[in-house]
Amino acid sequence: MSVATANTAGHTKKVTTNAFLLIGYCLGNFIGLFFFLAKQAPQYELGVGMMFFCIGIQVALYCRNLGAALGKEQVKGGYFKLVIDQVLDIGLLE
Repeated sequence: MSVATANTAGHTKKVTTNAFLLIGYCLGNFIGLFFFLAKQAPQYELGVGMMFFCIGIQVALYCRNLGAALGKEQVKGGYFKLVIDQVLDIGLLE
């Protein structure tokens, strides 16, 4: 949680970012209980599937917001290409 607030400028934006992260964290912990069923132990197919689904939603929202922030003329190759290019520029995959 501290990485997102550390990368946010301005007090109001930091507080708002922290509030949204806290709400998402609490909702995820509450809703997660309903997807990890005892009869599916130890694989928990539904719970793991929902985790991957939520991660996919997060990546899609990130790419959409990134494209809106950078402008459509800079995102001609597609959102995912832009994200991969940024990850490679940072050097996370090297």
